[in-house]
Amino acid sequence: MKKYKDKYEQLKKEKPPYFFAYAKDKKKASCKEKSNSNCDRICGYIEKNTANKKYAWSSADNFDAAMLCNKNIKVVVKSKKYLEFADLMYDLKRREQQMIWKIENIIGQMDKSDATQEKISRYDVFYDLCSKMILNIFDGDRNIAAQNLIEFEYLQKSNIEGGKNILWICFGDVIIENIKSNLENGEVIPKRRAHYEKRENADIRNVEKKLEENINNAKDITIYGNELSWIDSLEYRKGCTNDRELLFILLFLTKKNKDNQVIIGSNKQSVLTFGKLDKFIGDGTCVAKKGIERLKKNKAISVESNRNSIIVKVNSPEGDKVEYTIKENDKNPILSFYEHNKERKISKCIICGEKFIKIGNMKICGSALCHKQQEFNRRNAG
Repeated sequence: MKKYKDKYEQLKKEKPPYFFAYAKDKKKASCKEKSNSNCDRICGYIEKNTANKKYAWSSADNFDAAMLCNKNIKVVVKSKKYLEFADLMYDLKRREQQMIWKIENIIGQMDKSDATQEKISRYDVFYDLCSKMILNIFDGDRNIAAQNLIEFEYLQKSNIEGGKNILWICFGDVIIENIKSNLENGEVIPKRRAHYEKRENADIRNVEKKLEENINNAKDITIYGNELSWIDSLEYRKGCTNDRELLFILLFLTKKNKDNQVIIGSNKQSVLTFGKLDKFIGDGTCVAKKGIERLKKNKAISVESNRNSIIVKVNSPEGDKVEYTIKENDKNPILSFYEHNKERKISKCIICGEKFIKIGNMKICGSALCHKQQEFNRRNAG
């Protein structure tokens, strides 16, 4: 894995390739000169053959999702099975990043060579799981599953603008067959190999099994009474009261690790960043980076600096009486902190069941997907 990381760090220092001027809307002056790569040659060809020509990008025909459908299969959106399926889809979209992060950790811990680990895509594992869970609702019928997914993604108002990766990656082959049938010409769109084809990879199955074990067998993290008293007794800088919450989060995260420390990275690829710590605290705060420095000066934590990360250890007293426990896969430990000390009101989202900090008459958490699902449920009630 190290050689790929070194290559990535090297590429970050270079100018982006020429075709990024079109693919990523970069300024041409900030990109490399045109090379002989396929993408750059395509750009050159288009530039040469379209220069000084004006095009009117309009069409009298709007996109018709019916072209993707099997006309012989009818979807009943108020049926028990469809509503169960819709709940599953919203749940998968909510948990996608969390599950992919867990899969990545499991792959990294597997006793495999770097080359083997590279072949196991975390996305392959995730979408394979999605496919299994969806097919379980529709008794293994891929055509019916695809038809329901098309209706959900393209015909439900709340989902039209959202991503459709699960549909196309898991059931793209079914859609292609539907399009070919609807065009009445089987040669128009040739079938191609892709992620959605049947997988028999034993390594993927192994990762899926470990992910299931990880979710079902999450251990309890013990919080002791004297640890909470220690956190409350420290003197925090005036106007920096969030340092108290930050210290509790660091305590929880270090307890999750066998070596009682946590690594905080400085780039977006890191498992834990200062930005993610700020999100745990909530309220739009941006205190983690400076807060860690303040806690270090306060001798509440020890910090060791590396090239692109820091290693944090919490200098808490040895635990005595158990106050309460938190599951290690808890999405945000600060909620249990407030729930215990009653400083803020904690409620459960009526859509996803996750806990959140309640303000006013809020009944659902801040997830955009939960708002979409609530709107979906209202339209299909009764």
